[in-house]
Amino acid sequence: MRTWQQGINIIGLGLLVIGGWYVLSRIAPELPGFARLWPMLFLMAGLAILVQPPNGIRTFAGAAWIGVLMLLTGLFLSVFSLGFADLTWTDTRELWPVFLIIVGISFYAVFVRGGKIGAPFNIVSILFCGAGAILLPLSFGVLHGTWIQQAWQMAPVLLPVLIGIYVSIGHIIRFSTSSDNGL
Repeated sequence: MRTWQQGINIIGLGLLVIGGWYVLSRIAPELPGFARLWPMLFLMAGLAILVQPPNGIRTFAGAAWIGVLMLLTGLFLSVFSLGFADLTWTDTRELWPVFLIIVGISFYAVFVRGGKIGAPFNIVSILFCGAGAILLPLSFGVLHGTWIQQAWQMAPVLLPVLIGIYVSIGHIIRFSTSSDNGL
């Protein structure tokens, strides 16, 4: 029995779209060329990886990590490449913590796609997302003053991150003691 491979179909469809766009850009030069559309390759590859059926739970979770990472990176880079909200490539100097958030979301995808087993992925997800959320306003220069004043200003972000880490560690401890007791 032949299995249907959605990932290959997405790549094929994406290549057809790229070829069609190339022909249209030759006819109508005002359309953006490949120099502005290259982040779409990340989007296409990430989507193809995400829709591919799993061979096993481990490969499925690993594919979720790289698929979500490529998909979100492609979306993020497309914002700059296409100039949405008047953002340019020089704005990445302030927005680099978004990459930490993207990595955190990718680790969370492993946690979810893996059947919510492997709590360390959840902790890593919280750490990356929390670090990105804390560093983002710092990179914009929004926070000023001493480190105590900055910590107080960051409390709305810092508190949920610390609570999430505490709950995740508690989940790991409960899981490991319940599996040790044979439950």
